[in-house]
Amino acid sequence: MAIVRTEGSQLEYVEQDLLRLFASLPPATVREEVQAGLRSFEGARVRAFIPVLVAKRARDHLRTLQPDGLGGR
Repeated sequence: MAIVRTEGSQLEYVEQDLLRLFASLPPATVREEVQAGLRSFEGARVRAFIPVLVAKRARDHLRTLQPDGLGGR
């Protein structure tokens, strides 16, 4: 039996993963980046890949905010 995850639950997982990867950044910064990524796909008709795209966008931007520039490897 397949497990069906909603977009919302997938985005929660993305956020928790990013909070773990970027623990040196304030949690509010990570959460805002996830929300900004989600807003950037607001009008998308096909939503199947949005959690993946939000995760990539957020991870790429959060790396630039890391003091050592190495975050989220």
